Amino acid sequence: MGILSRYERRILEAYTATLLPPSGRVTETPSGVGLTERIERHLGFLPPNTRRLFRIVLIFFDAIAIVLRGRRFVSLKGKSRADYLLRWRESSFYPQRLLYRLIESVCYINFYSAPQIADKLGFAPPPIAPRSKPLPHLDGTAFAKGDVCVIGSGAGGAVVAKELAEKGRSVVVLEEGGYFDVQDFGREALEIVQRIYRGAGTEATIGLPVIILPTGKAVGGTTIINSGTCFRLPDSILGRWREEFGLGDLTPGLLKPYFDRVEEHLHVAPVSDEVLGSNARIFARGMEKIGLKGAPLLRNVSGCNGSGMCCFGCPTDAKQGVNLSYLPRAVEKGAKIYTRCRVDTIIPRGDHGGAVTATATSAESGRPVGTIHLDAHVVVVSAGTLNTPRLLRRNHIALHNPHVGRHLSIHPAGKSVALFDEEVRGWIGVPQGYYYDGLADSGITFEGVFTPPSFGSFNLDLSPKKHREVIEQFSHLATFGFMVTDEGRGWIRWLPNGDPIIYYSIRRNEIGKFVKALRFMSEVFLAAGAREIYTGLRPIPIVTPETGLKGFDRLMESRSVRRTDFELAAFHPLGTCRMGADPSRSVVNSYGEVHGYKNLFIADGSVFPSPLGVNPQETIMAFATRTAEHIHAKRF
Repeated sequence: MGILSRYERRILEAYTATLLPPSGRVTETPSGVGLTERIERHLGFLPPNTRRLFRIVLIFFDAIAIVLRGRRFVSLKGKSRADYLLRWRESSFYPQRLLYRLIESVCYINFYSAPQIADKLGFAPPPIAPRSKPLPHLDGTAFAKGDVCVIGSGAGGAVVAKELAEKGRSVVVLEEGGYFDVQDFGREALEIVQRIYRGAGTEATIGLPVIILPTGKAVGGTTIINSGTCFRLPDSILGRWREEFGLGDLTPGLLKPYFDRVEEHLHVAPVSDEVLGSNARIFARGMEKIGLKGAPLLRNVSGCNGSGMCCFGCPTDAKQGVNLSYLPRAVEKGAKIYTRCRVDTIIPRGDHGGAVTATATSAESGRPVGTIHLDAHVVVVSAGTLNTPRLLRRNHIALHNPHVGRHLSIHPAGKSVALFDEEVRGWIGVPQGYYYDGLADSGITFEGVFTPPSFGSFNLDLSPKKHREVIEQFSHLATFGFMVTDEGRGWIRWLPNGDPIIYYSIRRNEIGKFVKALRFMSEVFLAAGAREIYTGLRPIPIVTPETGLKGFDRLMESRSVRRTDFELAAFHPLGTCRMGADPSRSVVNSYGEVHGYKNLFIADGSVFPSPLGVNPQETIMAFATRTAEHIHAKRF
């Protein structure tokens, strides 16, 4: 609290009262749920630069009304206020729309996360089960020496730690985030995002369009907050790597044992009919009506009851993120995990891994409370695609290698929301339980998705009046998503305070893929009986049985769609420290060892030299298993 000035609160109160007036079903007003206070609390979780931007936009939004309306926004009344909001929202100037969406999204997320509002929408997730298994206590304050220092405890780091600890190596894991277990989950989604997502879920690319790019910051990394989907690396991608990057030693036969090992340890299995959920069944029904068929996804679960909260921490310990599968085994075998430890320096020492220094931070304030020094024979950096290159650059490692921080791919993704006469209750069941890959050759894969009202409201890009009309029928909404195997590449740099600048733009020749994907999902939903479909595509925001698909066909013919016409997100950053045989074209070799350094390895998604076209979790873990095996056999 105390983040906003009195003047800024006044603007926010005027804005939310206009955006969210009382209605038939939701009679509560923004002031009635303490929305300004909720937003101010939320701002406290955001990175300082994002918080500052929100305040600047608020003031600008109010002041520019003098030019556009002759008086400040807070002085406008009734319809004039509503028209002013629409003018911002419908602006043809993309930066203006973007700034408006920043304010709008924060307001929607916080309003619909209020328990009384979610209750009015009929949202009632399944009850939370008690903790199913004992978990190790992870101490972030002590110091220990190890043969291997692993930086990061996500899909790559956890696997390396477990595999080497089982082989008798002393392992120390340094994790920047905190330790959370099932007792921390099962809360409102926004609270989980604030605590476990890096930057409270606000990390995004700059470029055309701006794309939200959320990752986890906790023991277990993004495996805590992903959907649990498991795919093996397609052979076609592996063949491309052998041909383009000289990785001839990587063959399907060579990698198969590592994938087998990962899948066995994670209990990977198809989603059962019992927990598939109505959201997936409706899409499957539509697929069948147009003569196509998808399939249940493979997931890393044990005893799933379809709680529907996979992306916000599994409330029943069913999803086998590495916090439940790999890290407990590593600790059992002697590995030490130190939480809330931000690695500052890595000093390589010849053929010796190097010295690592980390700052221990307070769980309450985030302020430094001590320093940890560690000297390890092998150092494995597993900080993730967005943070591993920062550690290398900050410590002048591979300083003259131009590929560090470049070649970023993200699998840009979109989704459609459909309104049905029947009740769907899409939050019951596995959110990402069903998929269709019939357009994979075109670079498009379709996967299920569903989120609670707070984030479902944020993803509905509609006028305030239409938004309220649709969101009040939340239990009748179904959603499905797609991701594109991207051709574009981005890069990442860092501000002096460490905040990332992530540049990425979709290529113009990729626009057709996004339109094609949205058209396909609309066709499926119409076949399934949808009353309306909300595409997130600016030229065609709503599709109905009456309008049909003609709008898409006209767009495809005219090629008048712009990159900024899409609402996109992405969840699979890859490639910023890519592997290859040639040091002049890559950062690491096929085992993840940094070119020019001995005993300094990278084990995360940053090493993949191209997008995978599938969810990368299992591939990261298989390659990390291979890296750990190599370290054990060749470095000790």
